[in-house]
Amino acid sequence: MHSTQLVLLAAALASLAGANQTTVTTSLMGESENNSLALLPWLPPSPKAEGDAESEKRLGTKAYCRQQTDEAQCLKQREKPVFLDADKSKCKTGTWISEPCMGTVEWCKRGDIMKEWKLASDKTAKQTLDRCVMYRNPPQGPKDPWLLGSGCSELTEACLGSDSLCVWYHDLYTGQEECFLNHEPRPAGQMPFKFRNSSFFTDSEFRNGTEAMCLAIKSNQTRFDCFRAREKIPFQIPFAPGCPAVGGDEAIDERCFGSAAWCERLKDIYGSAALCLSLRTEKPKTKLPWRTKQAPKCDGLDMEACLGTEAFCVRLKDQLERRECFALRETAPLLSAATDRCAEETCVGTVTWCSDRWNQTGYYNTSECFAVRDVDPIEFMNTIMDEMDLQTEQILVTAALKRANVTMMMEALKNETQDSNIWMKKGVIAGRKLFRMTGREGYLHKGIKRGIEHALEVDTHF
Repeated sequence: MHSTQLVLLAAALASLAGANQTTVTTSLMGESENNSLALLPWLPPSPKAEGDAESEKRLGTKAYCRQQTDEAQCLKQREKPVFLDADKSKCKTGTWISEPCMGTVEWCKRGDIMKEWKLASDKTAKQTLDRCVMYRNPPQGPKDPWLLGSGCSELTEACLGSDSLCVWYHDLYTGQEECFLNHEPRPAGQMPFKFRNSSFFTDSEFRNGTEAMCLAIKSNQTRFDCFRAREKIPFQIPFAPGCPAVGGDEAIDERCFGSAAWCERLKDIYGSAALCLSLRTEKPKTKLPWRTKQAPKCDGLDMEACLGTEAFCVRLKDQLERRECFALRETAPLLSAATDRCAEETCVGTVTWCSDRWNQTGYYNTSECFAVRDVDPIEFMNTIMDEMDLQTEQILVTAALKRANVTMMMEALKNETQDSNIWMKKGVIAGRKLFRMTGREGYLHKGIKRGIEHALEVDTHF
């Protein structure tokens, strides 16, 4: 997994120390490394202790390791001693010749200790003394308090939080691990998990997200503690509401991929997809709600909560991804026409929305628009059209006959002629004219649509 791939899980991983990383051969969530939990304690010499005279317990760690085939490896497997100042309170009877009593500098000046630390290449006693003294860890003073961070826009621990400081801004320390060791333990309880949010100004948990921050920790145990200190990562279905964008680098986010695909993508980093998924909550059993558009303008916010489910999913150009996005959500409701004062489905109704405005909405065709609402458009329209065609035509025929009758009565009342054939002829002409006009002006089609809208309105009440 090269650094360019790590960048894909968040911009944060690009700033890992020595960004040109080689292929990971062990899991980033693997067992604790030997230089942390598995280290053995450093033992001072104790000649009067019971046991084998050649044991580490009696010789002390330095003299014992010096007798081993690989002294360096022996020392590496043990904790380093801590530099001590002279402390008279530790100079009790029988213990005054000890490092706690004498202090590290005077202890290292002793002939037997100098012999243990001397190398053949040493030119002076000072070289040997310095080696003994410098091998110690610095004395442990008061630890820095652990800060959660507020997310404010300053490059301070108070804004960034202690985790972010130790991961990316540990300049005051020799490295990440010293920074963590010089802080008090994380507070009890589980801190909230954060997804990345590019609105924050610099690399931090607030900007890069919890996962990217924890994975950027080099120590396996400290990395595991980072995850353990936080709530489980919420399981994400593909194209979840928080997905920051569709298309481009911004879409490289667990909320867009979904947790299953995301963990498969990062299995080499975690060690396995199963281990990655174990840090997440269970997969939700219910579908996401269908969301309506909240505002005419989203002011740059590219999220389902603002755009509404329809616009959010329709932006996906890949047909399979688009279908999956809709399938993971509740079925879109069927809406009746309420008013023609706006161009939204809530005003014009589902039939007009899918029949006349599917293109401007972004659907491939009217069938897709209806399918999202779990309606077979052909069967749906044919069923209603057959019924409404018949009923509407009957209504129009009846209206034409009434028009003919009225015209004949009006002609008779005019008393311009007593020829009833003329009255009938003018009545028929008037009736036919009305029938042709209704067909030409689209009254038949409008009547059918009004019938459909009425059917939808009735359906929503059940």
